Amino acid sequence: MEDTISTQPIKPLFDIKDGISAGLLGASVVALFFIFTNVLAGHPPLQTPAVLGALVFEGPDALSNGIGGTWGHIAGYSALHFGAFIVLGLGMKALANFIAKIPAMGGFAILMLAIVEIPIIVLALTVGAKLALTLHVVEILAANILATVTMVGYFFARSEILHMTFSKGLWDHALNRRQRRRLTQWRRLENA
Repeated sequence: MEDTISTQPIKPLFDIKDGISAGLLGASVVALFFIFTNVLAGHPPLQTPAVLGALVFEGPDALSNGIGGTWGHIAGYSALHFGAFIVLGLGMKALANFIAKIPAMGGFAILMLAIVEIPIIVLALTVGAKLALTLHVVEILAANILATVTMVGYFFARSEILHMTFSKGLWDHALNRRQRRRLTQWRRLENA
């Protein structure tokens, strides 16, 4: 008998491209939001990454010592910003896959998003005081909410299973046989 080698590619735990794409979308939404708010306030468009870059790379006293944001601060902070959102996107994709396999865990996902928001709120309040209201807490929270909605929306648009799971209700265990079969078929198709 002849040994056969499978020509099927090994399927990864989840599609890394979706996580990276969601992270890039979220980071872009935040960046564009602050460019827009800076321009509306009459500030230079890149003031926010310049100020945050100076704060991150020079320390909390950088702004009070008159150290302005340089192109290096802007580039460094932007790389940090986009990298952090890519990591967040990968984590959210893993969580989305988990919810697709166990729909009742949707409540857990909502709790996890809330837990991610808490440090951002604390950071916004702390940084807002350090920056003498250069960045307003409301702007930071609004940008963060827009990014979260964009990233979650991206995952919903890319996954029929998530769409079906949430449209039927998180804890709807009373699905009739036909609906369960359709959900199982969608899961098989998405995992194929």
